[in-house]
Amino acid sequence: MNKRVHWLWACVLALYALSGYALVPFHADESTQIFMSHDFHYHFLQNDLERLYYDPNSTSEDEQYLRLINGTVNKYSMGLAWWLAGYTVEDVNQDWVWGESFQYNVEAGNTPSPGLLRTARLPSSLFLAGSVLLLFWAAMRFAGRPVAYIATTYYALNPAVLLNGRRAMMEGSLMFGLAAVLLVGVLFVQARGWRIWAIVGLLALASGFAVASKHTNAFVVASVFVGCALHAGFRRETWQQALRRLGALAVAGVLAIGVFFALNPGWWATPVAAANYALEERSTLLSAQAGGNAGYTSPRHQLQGFYRQVLVGTPMHYEVGIFGEALAADIDRYNASGLGGLRPTFAASVIIFFLFVLGLFPLFGALPMQSIDADARWVVGSYIALMTLFVIFVTPLEWQRYYLVGIPAVGLSAALGAAWIGEQVVYAVRQSEQGRLASETD
Repeated sequence: MNKRVHWLWACVLALYALSGYALVPFHADESTQIFMSHDFHYHFLQNDLERLYYDPNSTSEDEQYLRLINGTVNKYSMGLAWWLAGYTVEDVNQDWVWGESFQYNVEAGNTPSPGLLRTARLPSSLFLAGSVLLLFWAAMRFAGRPVAYIATTYYALNPAVLLNGRRAMMEGSLMFGLAAVLLVGVLFVQARGWRIWAIVGLLALASGFAVASKHTNAFVVASVFVGCALHAGFRRETWQQALRRLGALAVAGVLAIGVFFALNPGWWATPVAAANYALEERSTLLSAQAGGNAGYTSPRHQLQGFYRQVLVGTPMHYEVGIFGEALAADIDRYNASGLGGLRPTFAASVIIFFLFVLGLFPLFGALPMQSIDADARWVVGSYIALMTLFVIFVTPLEWQRYYLVGIPAVGLSAALGAAWIGEQVVYAVRQSEQGRLASETD
């Protein structure tokens, strides 16, 4: 079949992911993210870089706090979008005030205008659509067409991915960075000779971009680098080859830090102090979010949260109850649009879980599967294993956004399980046909 036909389905899925961005119900964090796009104005329109640098005595503590604990890619992309659309910084809303009512924030000017909101959502939605294409490419390189079709369809029609990736928040660029790192990691282990060093630059760019999109991607990058390192140690014919690959991987890691640093001007003046501040504040925020009844209290609850948020994936339109009434009409309209993805039934979620577990066996070589690339197995296997464990046991509370990095992992493994069953059926049919022909010949 022509390669263009294969990519046609991926393009259709990407367009579907993009198409519903204007209908997604509003989230208060969109106000915060759009407010953060002030940094685009400071950086490129005012050329006031010093205002962005970390300063322990800053007079704009709220801006500095948001600047350092969040990724930069989304806010700069939104700033570029509203600037190209003819908006100015005066059109940008103020930050959302948590603790006050929805109506208070609307009246105080803390919500973006409808036009600005649509404009700000477009970059994140384009990143989401791009992630569909990158994931399809990575899956094709890893295990061929059936796995690519199934995994990408599961991902692109997942309600949680669509809801969060379309918003004017960090999740669209988060998923684009994830898919880019996974793809380039596969290309890295499949490369030979001088091509390895050509891929090093791509791996550095993808990794630095991914972490600058949202810091959660640091764990995704780590899982891919672990897979590349294991591949170097166990798949090379000589120690010299292994050392060359490990050296190239180390160079990619150093360059990735440089890319991340280049995309975070707030760190430029005092990088160590800025890093310490970001780590401390992010840790404090997660502890506060997980406090009280919201946080997990046992491994059983963590497993239940994984099942609900990844395998079922009912869209979490809001995390705080005050939004329920205010957003009810928008939620109904979005759900009725047909653009919110496919919500699996209980039976479907059980089947997905079964296929996910089954797929782990061919992934790690316990069951034979001809279509799996032996080199790519190390990278994809490391990502699936480590990120599944991460979202189950490290995620502090049941907020759907925190589970997104595990959804492609489940999709890839479930696709392997389905493809393995397909291979067995085809093999059985062929054996039966050969037996029938042999008996007729006799």
